[in-house]
Amino acid sequence: MQKLKLLSNFVIIEIMKKDKTTIEDLAGMVQRGFESVDKRFESVDKRFESVDKRFDLLTDNVNSRFDRVESRLDAIEMELIDIKKKLENVIDRREFETLKERVKNLENRLAMALGKKK
Repeated sequence: MQKLKLLSNFVIIEIMKKDKTTIEDLAGMVQRGFESVDKRFESVDKRFESVDKRFDLLTDNVNSRFDRVESRLDAIEMELIDIKKKLENVIDRREFETLKERVKNLENRLAMALGKKK
């Protein structure tokens, strides 16, 4: 927008410099101004194309890495499921010690009931 304003100011100054300006002169000045702007936009477009290509490469790289991470997480999940299945029928150490103490108490009571002392 500011470039267009500068262009219009330039045109007005050119008109003021000449006493007689034809419509063709005015059209030529405007056309030259727009050609300059067009060239600048072409340069900007090329830079955006370059940025787009870099983003595409980056996106492909990130997607590839996420795919590998996802595969690793799937493998870990399967291992955890296997471990969980193996541990379903296993008791922990505290529970084992508690049961061992209870059996010992029962053996002592049974021995006392039968007249034996352990």
